[in-house]
Amino acid sequence: MGESYATAFRMKAACERVTGFRFDKPAGYRFAPGQHFRLTLTTLGGDQTRTFSHASSPLDPFLEMATRLTGSPFKVALGDLVRGDEAAIDGPHGGFVVPAGAGQLCLLAGGVGITPARSIVRDAEQRRSGLRIRLFYGNHDQACIPYSGEFAEYERKDRRFKVVHVLEDPLPGWAGERGLITADILRRYVDPLDGWCFFVSGPPGMVSAMRDVLGELSVPSERISAEEFAGYG
Repeated sequence: MGESYATAFRMKAACERVTGFRFDKPAGYRFAPGQHFRLTLTTLGGDQTRTFSHASSPLDPFLEMATRLTGSPFKVALGDLVRGDEAAIDGPHGGFVVPAGAGQLCLLAGGVGITPARSIVRDAEQRRSGLRIRLFYGNHDQACIPYSGEFAEYERKDRRFKVVHVLEDPLPGWAGERGLITADILRRYVDPLDGWCFFVSGPPGMVSAMRDVLGELSVPSERISAEEFAGYG
């Protein structure tokens, strides 16, 4: 589509360590769930551009993204945005999208890599697409699980959607899955050879590990899509 300008209008805490940002959707802007865009801001070091996945669905009247505010010049400029500030958006880009005719999606997401998965899930729920979705969501502990409340509500309303939280170092009282997403965990919830399409999004190390897990499960490569989030290792 090329570059257009969006107006910042909302910032919210997705969880303790992750902040979500919303922008008015530019006129005519269209994207597929799972795609990303390039955001350009004026920083103390000049104009800088970073890539972010859409966390919103195409039916939302806004564009949403989520990120950790690390203190870099770009993130400082992002955190300083107030309602009415303009930002240049170039997009959409990327092929991390649901293939036509897919009926079953298995989403493997880690940390802030949840954003394209959330876009896919939110779109499916808003459109009542009938997709059967299993979301395996890895985080460190219960203190920061972005969009957990929203996923719980989808799970309550739609028997075709299930989220499996996998926590690396959970706080006391956690009764769910622990450690990292493994082949054994996946086998407990899905038959990997039963036509599932697998989407992996997260830090490069996590994406690489999930490729190994899916290889262990003999998932055909043509059923695997991956999106790496550099800088969040």
